[in-house]
Amino acid sequence: MPSWETKAPGIVVQDQLQRVEPGAIVLKGHVQERIQQQIQQRFDEEDLHSMVEFFAKRENCFASGELWGKNVRSLCRAYRYTLDPRLKAILDTTVADMLATQTPDGCISSFSTDKQPYDADLWCRKYVLLALEGYYEITHDENVMSAMMKMADYTLGQVGPAPKVRIIDTGWAFEGIESSSILEPMVRLYDLTGEQRYLDFAKYIVESEGGCKRESIFEAVAKGKNVRDIGNNGNPKESIAKQYELISCFEGLTEYFRATGNSAWKEIATRFLRNVLDTETTVIGSGGGLGNYNQGPAPFEQFNNSRNAQVCSTRDGIEGCSSARWIALNDQLLRVTADSKLADNIESTIYNALLGSIKPDGSRIDYHTRLNGFRPAPQGFKVAINGKDISCCVYNVVDAVAMIPFIAVMNSVSGPVVNLFHSATATVQLPEGNAVQLEIVTEYPKTGPVLINVAPQKTAVFSIRVRIPEWSKETTLLVNGVKTPVIPGTYADVRREWSAGDKLELNLDMRCRLVLPPEEAEPAAQAYRALVRGPVALARDKRLGDGFNQVAAIVTDAEGHVDATLREPTIPAQMQLSVPTQGGGSIQVIDFASAGGTWTSDSEYFTWIPLR
Repeated sequence: MPSWETKAPGIVVQDQLQRVEPGAIVLKGHVQERIQQQIQQRFDEEDLHSMVEFFAKRENCFASGELWGKNVRSLCRAYRYTLDPRLKAILDTTVADMLATQTPDGCISSFSTDKQPYDADLWCRKYVLLALEGYYEITHDENVMSAMMKMADYTLGQVGPAPKVRIIDTGWAFEGIESSSILEPMVRLYDLTGEQRYLDFAKYIVESEGGCKRESIFEAVAKGKNVRDIGNNGNPKESIAKQYELISCFEGLTEYFRATGNSAWKEIATRFLRNVLDTETTVIGSGGGLGNYNQGPAPFEQFNNSRNAQVCSTRDGIEGCSSARWIALNDQLLRVTADSKLADNIESTIYNALLGSIKPDGSRIDYHTRLNGFRPAPQGFKVAINGKDISCCVYNVVDAVAMIPFIAVMNSVSGPVVNLFHSATATVQLPEGNAVQLEIVTEYPKTGPVLINVAPQKTAVFSIRVRIPEWSKETTLLVNGVKTPVIPGTYADVRREWSAGDKLELNLDMRCRLVLPPEEAEPAAQAYRALVRGPVALARDKRLGDGFNQVAAIVTDAEGHVDATLREPTIPAQMQLSVPTQGGGSIQVIDFASAGGTWTSDSEYFTWIPLR
């Protein structure tokens, strides 16, 4: 590993963008309905009690212990959004139940002592720590802090340099990558306590072992290795480039940057993200798993050069866990860098892969979100809880859904930042006890206009930054009716004296775009095209009754734009468009998240459309 010296403790990098306060934002519209739907359906005391039993009984049930941590982490986010007393009561009860399983030596584990710290033990401990940290940030309960520190110290007593068990000798299939993702909560615990031993353990993971037995995953990225080749030993059947677990490690690396102040770690995390964006991102967001490049454990969930393979994929689809963690990694680096294009990535994945993974009635989460085919894909890892099959993806997806409000509007030292264009009201704190309320009024992404009514408590000079998506090439922004210049792929930074009644009027370029396959994709892929409007991928659906899987000659202008016309949906969908074809005909498409909505073959759909 290169010698990147960790800076002295006490240096904590402040994010350029910060979360708004709990309860400070309320969304409206379809996304809000989806958030509330999942909040109402996913948090059940009886289910949580059954998840705690994995720890009380320690029956060594592979990764079953991850479910409680994932559930409670997403529950904490949901509570911070809604401040709903019902959710707080559930949190209080289940955290008390979990703490009751802790033994005097500090152990909280779903594995018996003789099986620790192997298999999925550290993976499950990671999620417990993340959940307890989320709960502590809500309550500041010192009993919880004590329990976390005892649990972490128990882990430090088992894992580390010889004669302890090396972290890269643990895990189940990915040579320590899965266990090394405990990096994130360990750094967060250091931030909460200032205790050097937790930062030292993070340094051990990153700088001594490198997160993987085969090679340092961080050094590999620093040297420019493609993410699909991380840990490659020359045998595709032994590949270990598991996207979800790798993304989780780089979430932790971003936390490590915050704690150390060493910009090398931020640069490596950013390089990792960009490589995923360049090689694994599809028209519905990112995740990987769509090609045949890697064939090792869970080959349909490894990085597989999915950008090229997406058109003629032989895989089931993008794992829900990876889409959710991809959103989270982009959010991590968005807060650190204030690069608006990261919010573009988040938005694309939200509207397509994330919302497309949720059954319309909210009752199920698709394990792998296909670009072509029908829902649901076959489930992978799942656990029976009180008569329900709960997959590993369910609470990662719920966690990402609960993050949306806190990504939509953020704060900064200069003033509020609008990242996502949902109808909403948000109150953002300003210096000297002042605050500003933003009322966002829009039908986006159905239409392009976005009105932002500005109402500070006291007239003041501050900035409002508004994301200008990179895809919106012809954008106008008016401030109280006066046009201000904007650049796609950046924030429009409007600094002025703001008073109640001021307005920002954004009009985004919602022309439909015809997307060509990557030039490097296989020759057969060149006969297909996809359609994207704003951030939303479009798909043909069998229910539309117009030859959903047949060739079509789509009419475009010289720049590749399609004169698609919004129409009243003829099947359940958020939007439906009529797309012109040669000879005066047309085909019908709907938003990707609504395609396949029956979750049977009756609503088979195609995102990549064959050309005539």
